[in-house]
Amino acid sequence: MRQRGWRMWIAAATLSLGGELVDAQSTAKLAAPGWTRDDAAHLLRRAAFGGTPEQIDRFHALGRQGAVSELVDYEKVKAAFEPPSVMPYEPPPFYKEGPLAPEERQEVIRIRRQNHIIEFSNMSEWWLRRMISTPRPLEEKLTLFWHGHFTSGMREVENPRFLYDQNQLFRRLAKGSFGELVKAISADPAMLRYLDNVSNVAGHPNENYARELLELFTMGEGNYSENDIKAVARAFTGWTINRATGTPFFEMQKHDFGFKALFGQFRRFNGYDVVDLILAQPATAKHVAHELWVYFAGTEPDPAVLTYLASTFQRSNFSIEALLRAMFMHDAFYAPAVKFAAVKSPAELVVGTYRLLELPPSNAASLATALRRMGQELFQPPNVKGWDGGLKWINTSTLLERYNFVVGALYGNEAPREGEQMAMRMQQMMSDMPPEMASELKLATRDPNVDQPPFDPAPLLRKYKLDTAEKIVDHFASRLLQQPLPERMRRTLLDRLKSQVGDSPNWDSESATTAIRGLIHLIVSTPEYQVE
Repeated sequence: MRQRGWRMWIAAATLSLGGELVDAQSTAKLAAPGWTRDDAAHLLRRAAFGGTPEQIDRFHALGRQGAVSELVDYEKVKAAFEPPSVMPYEPPPFYKEGPLAPEERQEVIRIRRQNHIIEFSNMSEWWLRRMISTPRPLEEKLTLFWHGHFTSGMREVENPRFLYDQNQLFRRLAKGSFGELVKAISADPAMLRYLDNVSNVAGHPNENYARELLELFTMGEGNYSENDIKAVARAFTGWTINRATGTPFFEMQKHDFGFKALFGQFRRFNGYDVVDLILAQPATAKHVAHELWVYFAGTEPDPAVLTYLASTFQRSNFSIEALLRAMFMHDAFYAPAVKFAAVKSPAELVVGTYRLLELPPSNAASLATALRRMGQELFQPPNVKGWDGGLKWINTSTLLERYNFVVGALYGNEAPREGEQMAMRMQQMMSDMPPEMASELKLATRDPNVDQPPFDPAPLLRKYKLDTAEKIVDHFASRLLQQPLPERMRRTLLDRLKSQVGDSPNWDSESATTAIRGLIHLIVSTPEYQVE
């Protein structure tokens, strides 16, 4: 009952929002008719983790087609990142060592597990820093999508190098040929291990990968038979990993070369043949188009829209880029029912906040911990279906974490007592949450391990000439919420800020800086901020 109350509270926020952000800037006159600044902000929220005021203005000036091309043609933007600290592939324990005494075996296992934990953390922190700092945000959004679509997890794969290589595979093929992506993931060592195709051999086929390939990755449930699963499993027999090198390996002696019946054809299919046959089924284009629409639009697509997108996808020979362009150019993507209708995933919440406030990710370890507490652990989806998303992100535990993650970013090593008290009062005064929930709400104290300087609002105050409480409230509400601020909320924020700094404060003072951090904390702790 309590989880339902929280979710209804957030759901209500997604139904009552919309409208124009702020008055158009001078660049608006350059924008194409029918393309509003609100549309530009929406595209950036959904495809780029959000946009700063300058980015929104620039995308508005480009017009819809120009803005979409700016995002989708990301390979034109230079981006260089140091790889994470991940060791090269090592064969399984004892593959090279040979017979060892029991104590030596335990020590080898212990050291390997310890190294894997460290490498796993390095990878998660590296990816978070990359998402926050990249000039090619759609590339990372797509990589995150494919990670949740073609799932693999560290606990099952037990090899950080495999997961890192898979992450790079998703990034490399993120908007290319879907057929090429499916063939590559079918031979990917992390996937081979995650869904047990390493033990799929002639005479004793393992159907795990075949089942998920059809049900989750390509065609969707109800569009294939159990016999189809068996045929696909047989086609992928012999696909395994070379234990010495960690590379994909086809063991001919373990492959089933017999005839297989699949989708009305009867031949000696192999795995690549199967992928081509799957792509030829109309259900595949529809299923993949549906999954990408839900991920980026946050709603169920209208049947006519889905038919159009699937047809575009199929006609383009399954070009993911063509599908993305069709989606982002479609009027339905900018419909009022789509805007602010999606609950931000933890990654979108954390990465978007840092990008909107232009914060450096000085302590990515604490952010990775925050994501895990919110229910999204990078490189470890909960199961083969990935993350459910939507309102499933919200419950009494994760909602508190969604409010608290920003403590380290705003206050750094400074104790945020006043900010916590303000947030507590704000939530009790303004929200429509069930009363029993409000009485339970407690904000966490800062993480003592945070090694991040506190947020300094002074550069933004000077840049935007924010010299009154009204201007400060309106700027940060517009920057972060990107939607009209309810008057009751605006008045509460304004009264609270004035009560802390007075009518004519010195905005460079420490007291004003602390008050502005508290203001931002309050805005991030609203139901409106949980949706995009």
